[in-house]
Amino acid sequence: TWHSCPQGINLGGWGMSVKTEDIAKFGQLYLQKGVLDGKRILPEGWVEEATRSHVSNGDDPENDWNQGYGFQFWRCRNGAFRGDGAFGQYCVVMPEQHAVVAITSNVGNMGEVLNLVWEHLLPGMKASALPDNERDLQALEDRLASMEIATDAGVSTSEVTAKVSGNTYRFETNTEANPQGLESLKVQFGSDKTLLTFKDALGEHEVSCGNGTWIHSETTYKTSFNQGKVERLKTGAKGVWISENVYKIKLCFTEALFSPTLTLRFENDTVKVELNGQLGFMTPPNPAVTGVSGG
Repeated sequence: TWHSCPQGINLGGWGMSVKTEDIAKFGQLYLQKGVLDGKRILPEGWVEEATRSHVSNGDDPENDWNQGYGFQFWRCRNGAFRGDGAFGQYCVVMPEQHAVVAITSNVGNMGEVLNLVWEHLLPGMKASALPDNERDLQALEDRLASMEIATDAGVSTSEVTAKVSGNTYRFETNTEANPQGLESLKVQFGSDKTLLTFKDALGEHEVSCGNGTWIHSETTYKTSFNQGKVERLKTGAKGVWISENVYKIKLCFTEALFSPTLTLRFENDTVKVELNGQLGFMTPPNPAVTGVSGG
């Protein structure tokens, strides 16, 4: 999918949702000079023209952003070229090694990721296939199976849940201190999961999170990258109590690249809601907003 303007024209520079495997397939198309699965997709000669340097963008030989720019392709060190996207999306084509490296991530330093490719992946690429190594393959599979998004240490329950579960907290709207226009929040703590119901000008939005474990669901919870419209977004969410009265949620939009942290601080009859994390280009600050229990 690709976001479009009201006239139905794709935005061009951003807003595309594509799987990592499909980024790799796109790179394979360019690696094979416009041919995929035996079928010519791009005109002959296009790949060479699009991926050579047309514009000089610096002279630092150790900087992958100083190797020249083509038709929306960057030249790289080591004879490679790439397409890349904001916050850490890469399609690195390495013709000399007959290889494509596809990476999706959420990082601030995109250059460091490329440094790791040259430092670790490139030296491991040989002209012939590596011999079978079942032990190392199993170790790799075990590590991949155990990896998860890092979250704060905490516990899955607190004595506070009995006091606040089922409460609806109301917020002052139309103020500079509440830029998201949050009207109310209802919290319902269960034994295995917690359900948050936010209300704003676009309606009600539910967020489900596991208590001490990840659960997957969908939400229309408004963030800066879908502001102004309601759409269902797939999420993974995990919540822990980092102190007796502070519940912290890691919220991952699994088909986007954002993973903000939502913190709820309960004190007497109030809750302070704080949303932190990168949610788009030049994301404005989200100051903590305080709601008062209203039944």
